[in-house]
Amino acid sequence: MKVEIGLWGKMVYTVSSFLILALARLLFRLKIVGIENIPRKGAVIIAPNHISYFDPSLVFVSLGIPQRIHCMANKKLFRYWFLRWFMETVGTIPVNQRYSRKSLADVLRMLHHGHCVIIFPEGKRSKDGRLIQGRPGAVHAAIRADSVIVPAAVVGSDKVLPYDAKFIKSLSQIEIHFGKPYRIYYPGNKNKIPSTILTEETSILMKKIEELLPENMRSTSEQKQEWYGLRAH
Repeated sequence: MKVEIGLWGKMVYTVSSFLILALARLLFRLKIVGIENIPRKGAVIIAPNHISYFDPSLVFVSLGIPQRIHCMANKKLFRYWFLRWFMETVGTIPVNQRYSRKSLADVLRMLHHGHCVIIFPEGKRSKDGRLIQGRPGAVHAAIRADSVIVPAAVVGSDKVLPYDAKFIKSLSQIEIHFGKPYRIYYPGNKNKIPSTILTEETSILMKKIEELLPENMRSTSEQKQEWYGLRAH
Protein backbone atom coordinates (compact mmCIF):
# COMPACT_ATOMS: atom_id res chain seq x y z
CA MET A 1 0.00 0.00 0.00
CA LYS A 2 1.06 3.60 -0.59
CA VAL A 3 2.81 5.48 2.18
CA GLU A 4 1.62 8.93 1.24
CA ILE A 5 -2.06 9.85 1.16
CA GLY A 6 -2.88 11.66 -2.09
CA LEU A 7 -4.71 14.96 -2.48
CA TRP A 8 -8.03 13.16 -2.91
CA GLY A 9 -7.42 11.16 0.26
CA LYS A 10 -6.67 14.33 2.22
CA MET A 11 -9.86 15.93 0.92
CA VAL A 12 -11.93 12.88 1.86
CA TYR A 13 -10.28 12.79 5.31
CA THR A 14 -10.84 16.52 5.89
CA VAL A 15 -14.51 16.47 4.94
CA SER A 16 -15.33 13.19 6.73
CA SER A 17 -13.42 14.18 9.88
CA PHE A 18 -15.24 17.52 10.03
CA LEU A 19 -18.61 15.78 9.74
CA ILE A 20 -17.77 12.99 12.20
CA LEU A 21 -16.35 15.41 14.77
CA ALA A 22 -19.32 17.74 14.42
CA LEU A 23 -21.79 14.88 14.88
CA ALA A 24 -19.82 13.38 17.77
CA ARG A 25 -19.66 16.70 19.58
CA LEU A 26 -23.34 17.35 18.98
CA LEU A 27 -24.71 13.89 19.79
CA PHE A 28 -22.15 12.49 22.25
CA ARG A 29 -20.57 15.67 23.68
CA LEU A 30 -17.20 14.33 22.52
CA LYS A 31 -14.37 15.44 24.80
CA ILE A 32 -10.74 15.22 23.66
CA VAL A 33 -8.07 15.48 26.35
CA GLY A 34 -4.28 15.60 25.93
CA ILE A 35 -4.10 16.29 22.19
CA GLU A 36 -0.97 18.34 22.95
CA ASN A 37 0.78 15.06 23.80
CA ILE A 38 0.77 13.97 20.13
CA PRO A 39 4.17 14.66 18.53
CA ARG A 40 3.74 16.60 15.29
CA LYS A 41 6.83 15.07 13.70
CA GLY A 42 8.45 11.65 13.60
CA ALA A 43 7.15 8.12 13.90
CA VAL A 44 4.30 7.74 16.41
CA ILE A 45 2.12 4.81 17.49
CA ILE A 46 -1.21 5.73 19.08
CA ALA A 47 -2.29 2.83 21.32
CA PRO A 48 -5.91 3.04 22.59
CA ASN A 49 -8.20 0.57 24.31
CA HIS A 50 -11.00 -0.87 22.17
CA ILE A 51 -14.61 -1.07 23.38
CA SER A 52 -16.77 -0.19 20.35
CA TYR A 53 -16.85 -0.12 16.57
CA PHE A 54 -16.86 3.68 16.93
CA ASP A 55 -13.34 3.78 18.39
CA PRO A 56 -11.17 3.72 15.24
CA SER A 57 -13.03 6.52 13.48
CA LEU A 58 -13.25 8.69 16.61
CA VAL A 59 -9.55 8.36 17.45
CA PHE A 60 -8.64 8.79 13.78
CA VAL A 61 -10.45 12.10 13.29
CA SER A 62 -9.48 13.42 16.74
CA LEU A 63 -5.81 13.54 15.73
CA GLY A 64 -6.29 15.99 12.89
CA ILE A 65 -3.12 15.14 10.92
CA PRO A 66 -4.35 13.48 7.68
CA GLN A 67 -1.10 13.87 5.80
CA ARG A 68 0.66 11.25 7.95
CA ILE A 69 -1.85 9.24 9.94
CA HIS A 70 -2.90 5.63 9.32
CA CYS A 71 -5.24 3.35 11.23
CA MET A 72 -5.29 -0.44 11.37
CA ALA A 73 -8.64 -2.11 10.69
CA ASN A 74 -9.86 -5.69 10.59
CA LYS A 75 -9.45 -7.11 7.10
CA LYS A 76 -13.06 -8.33 7.19
CA LEU A 77 -14.27 -4.73 6.91
CA PHE A 78 -12.67 -4.43 3.48
CA ARG A 79 -15.32 -6.80 2.11
CA TYR A 80 -17.83 -3.95 2.03
CA TRP A 81 -17.24 -1.80 -1.05
CA PHE A 82 -17.91 1.60 0.54
CA LEU A 83 -15.81 0.89 3.62
CA ARG A 84 -13.05 -0.53 1.42
CA TRP A 85 -13.07 2.56 -0.79
CA PHE A 86 -13.04 4.93 2.17
CA MET A 87 -10.36 3.08 4.14
CA GLU A 88 -8.08 2.64 1.16
CA THR A 89 -8.51 6.32 0.25
CA VAL A 90 -7.44 7.55 3.70
CA GLY A 91 -4.60 5.02 4.09
CA THR A 92 -6.08 2.39 6.43
CA ILE A 93 -3.92 -0.71 6.99
CA PRO A 94 -5.82 -4.04 6.76
CA VAL A 95 -4.93 -6.53 9.47
CA ASN A 96 -6.00 -9.98 10.64
CA GLN A 97 -6.53 -10.47 14.36
CA ARG A 98 -3.25 -12.39 14.45
CA TYR A 99 -1.32 -9.37 13.10
CA SER A 100 0.39 -10.93 10.08
CA ARG A 101 3.88 -10.27 8.75
CA LYS A 102 2.33 -8.30 5.89
CA SER A 103 0.53 -6.03 8.36
CA LEU A 104 3.73 -5.55 10.37
CA ALA A 105 5.64 -4.71 7.19
CA ASP A 106 3.00 -2.10 6.26
CA VAL A 107 3.15 -0.57 9.74
CA LEU A 108 6.95 -0.45 9.76
CA ARG A 109 6.99 1.19 6.34
CA MET A 110 4.66 3.95 7.57
CA LEU A 111 6.69 4.46 10.74
CA HIS A 112 10.02 4.55 8.89
CA HIS A 113 8.59 7.40 6.81
CA GLY A 114 7.79 9.33 9.98
CA HIS A 115 4.05 8.70 9.96
CA CYS A 116 1.55 8.08 12.76
CA VAL A 117 -0.20 4.70 13.09
CA ILE A 118 -3.14 3.82 15.35
CA ILE A 119 -2.79 0.29 16.77
CA PHE A 120 -5.30 -1.17 19.23
CA PRO A 121 -3.01 -3.39 21.35
CA GLU A 122 -5.87 -5.58 22.61
CA GLY A 123 -6.48 -6.67 19.01
CA LYS A 124 -10.25 -6.86 19.48
CA ARG A 125 -13.11 -5.17 21.33
CA SER A 126 -13.67 -5.80 25.01
CA LYS A 127 -17.04 -7.40 25.69
CA ASP A 128 -17.58 -5.76 29.09
CA GLY A 129 -15.67 -2.49 28.69
CA ARG A 130 -12.75 -3.55 30.87
CA LEU A 131 -9.24 -3.53 29.49
CA ILE A 132 -8.35 -7.00 28.20
CA GLN A 133 -5.02 -8.68 27.54
CA GLY A 134 -2.64 -6.71 25.36
CA ARG A 135 -0.92 -8.31 22.39
CA PRO A 136 2.71 -7.54 21.52
CA GLY A 137 2.12 -6.06 18.05
CA ALA A 138 2.29 -2.40 19.09
CA VAL A 139 5.46 -2.69 21.19
CA HIS A 140 7.05 -4.95 18.58
CA ALA A 141 6.52 -2.30 15.90
CA ALA A 142 7.66 0.47 18.25
CA ILE A 143 10.95 -1.29 19.01
CA ARG A 144 11.60 -2.22 15.38
CA ALA A 145 10.94 1.33 14.13
CA ASP A 146 12.31 3.19 17.19
CA SER A 147 8.91 4.85 17.38
CA VAL A 148 7.32 6.92 20.13
CA ILE A 149 4.18 5.38 21.71
CA VAL A 150 1.26 7.48 22.92
CA PRO A 151 -1.12 5.50 25.18
CA ALA A 152 -4.75 6.50 24.73
CA ALA A 153 -8.12 5.76 26.29
CA VAL A 154 -11.64 5.79 24.88
CA VAL A 155 -14.40 6.08 27.47
CA GLY A 156 -18.14 5.88 26.86
CA SER A 157 -18.32 4.57 23.29
CA ASP A 158 -19.43 1.16 24.57
CA LYS A 159 -22.51 2.80 26.06
CA VAL A 160 -23.33 4.37 22.70
CA LEU A 161 -22.70 1.24 20.62
CA PRO A 162 -22.27 -1.84 22.87
CA TYR A 163 -20.37 -4.95 21.88
CA ASP A 164 -23.40 -6.92 20.69
CA ALA A 165 -25.42 -3.99 19.27
CA LYS A 166 -26.01 -3.15 15.62
CA PHE A 167 -27.49 0.28 16.27
CA ILE A 168 -26.81 3.22 18.60
CA LYS A 169 -28.27 2.52 22.05
CA SER A 170 -27.74 5.84 23.84
CA LEU A 171 -26.34 9.36 23.54
CA SER A 172 -23.86 8.98 26.39
CA GLN A 173 -20.81 11.22 26.49
CA ILE A 174 -17.64 9.91 24.84
CA GLU A 175 -14.17 10.94 25.98
CA ILE A 176 -10.79 10.35 24.32
CA HIS A 177 -7.67 10.80 26.44
CA PHE A 178 -4.13 10.89 25.03
CA GLY A 179 -1.35 10.15 27.52
CA LYS A 180 2.27 11.21 27.62
CA PRO A 181 4.46 9.86 24.79
CA TYR A 182 7.28 7.50 25.66
CA ARG A 183 9.91 5.43 23.87
CA ILE A 184 11.04 1.84 24.48
CA TYR A 185 14.81 1.55 24.69
CA TYR A 186 15.97 -1.89 23.63
CA PRO A 187 19.73 -2.33 22.97
CA GLY A 188 19.54 -5.85 21.54
CA ASN A 189 18.87 -7.23 18.07
CA LYS A 190 15.61 -5.60 16.99
CA ASN A 191 14.95 -8.33 14.45
CA LYS A 192 14.97 -11.01 17.17
CA ILE A 193 13.26 -9.53 20.21
CA PRO A 194 12.76 -12.12 23.01
CA SER A 195 9.16 -12.90 23.92
CA THR A 196 9.93 -12.01 27.55
CA ILE A 197 10.82 -8.45 26.50
CA LEU A 198 7.68 -8.15 24.38
CA THR A 199 5.52 -9.40 27.24
CA GLU A 200 7.09 -7.05 29.76
CA GLU A 201 6.82 -4.02 27.47
CA THR A 202 3.24 -4.92 26.59
CA SER A 203 2.32 -5.03 30.29
CA ILE A 204 3.91 -1.58 30.72
CA LEU A 205 1.96 -0.16 27.79
CA MET A 206 -1.31 -1.60 29.06
CA LYS A 207 -0.68 -0.08 32.49
CA LYS A 208 -0.17 3.32 30.88
CA ILE A 209 -3.49 2.92 29.05
CA GLU A 210 -5.13 1.72 32.27
CA GLU A 211 -4.03 4.85 34.11
CA LEU A 212 -6.12 6.91 31.68
CA LEU A 213 -9.25 4.83 32.35
CA PRO A 214 -11.75 5.02 35.22
CA GLU A 215 -11.49 2.28 37.85
CA ASN A 216 -14.44 0.29 36.50
CA MET A 217 -12.71 -0.12 33.11
CA ARG A 218 -9.40 -1.43 34.44
CA SER A 219 -8.19 -5.02 34.50
CA THR A 220 -8.10 -6.85 37.82
CA SER A 221 -4.82 -7.78 39.52
CA GLU A 222 -5.66 -11.46 39.00
CA GLN A 223 -6.13 -10.93 35.26
CA LYS A 224 -2.82 -9.10 34.90
CA GLN A 225 -1.04 -11.81 36.84
CA GLU A 226 -2.52 -14.44 34.54
CA TRP A 227 -1.68 -12.51 31.36
CA TYR A 228 1.77 -11.14 32.15
CA GLY A 229 2.94 -13.18 35.12
CA LEU A 230 5.56 -11.61 37.37
CA ARG A 231 6.09 -8.91 34.74
CA ALA A 232 2.67 -7.41 35.50
CA HIS A 233 2.93 -3.96 37.09
